[in-house]
Amino acid sequence: MENIQFISDLHLDEPFCSEYFQSHPIDVMAKYLVIGGDLCDHDSLNNVQWFFDWCSLNYEQTYILYGNHDCFGITNLEQLLNGWNENIRSNVHYVNNSSILINSTEIFFTTLWSELDINDKQYLLNKAVDFDKIKYNTSTPLSFELYNHAHTICRNWLKEKIHNSKAQHKIVFSHHCPTTSLSPKKDSLFSLFRSNDEDLMKGVNLWVYGHTHFNTPPKWFEETLLVSNQFGHFKEKDHTDWGPQQTTNSVYQKEFKSLYKE
Repeated sequence: MENIQFISDLHLDEPFCSEYFQSHPIDVMAKYLVIGGDLCDHDSLNNVQWFFDWCSLNYEQTYILYGNHDCFGITNLEQLLNGWNENIRSNVHYVNNSSILINSTEIFFTTLWSELDINDKQYLLNKAVDFDKIKYNTSTPLSFELYNHAHTICRNWLKEKIHNSKAQHKIVFSHHCPTTSLSPKKDSLFSLFRSNDEDLMKGVNLWVYGHTHFNTPPKWFEETLLVSNQFGHFKEKDHTDWGPQQTTNSVYQKEFKSLYKE
């Protein structure tokens, strides 16, 4: 399996997060880096050019997955759902619903979104800023129904790509969490962060997610290892359990050995 360094939810549009990473650069541990969503709001891209330059200098390739925050300020979510691979630098790319093949490993990138609970509809519409800051297209704001439609599109894309893949190894990077089993439902925002998409895991070696700002221990779903490495909001101290040296091979090999010992 190809070795890829990964982290998500850097939120560089927030001053404390930006200052942290400028004074504490990520330890370079692999040739490839994946940012699993929520690098910064779309409107803050001009303020994070330094980070794109740093990635370009330190990694052969960097892939930045669209998270919901990366969509704040965009007017083309519909286009992103149809597949996206945009060069920010020659070797730094914004991606969504796209895949790449590196040697024997196929890597799938999807925001995934989630299936919002209809029972919490009004609460979510009132509390989730996604509906205020994201447009599905130039004339249509993101609605509850279009949010769930985005999740369906991502699910269908990922299911087909995994089914048709001939790669020996498969890694999925999603922003939203593909399971509801890691934590109990605590409030009406629960479905904004996660859905029961475990059926998509079949045939996948490693699945990396973000968005929840809560890193749980790696967990096996039959033959698929589910992990996260989220930084989160600095002021809220979400970052205390992230790993600056986390790579796909390091976490997979460690957990595989632990599983074998058991």
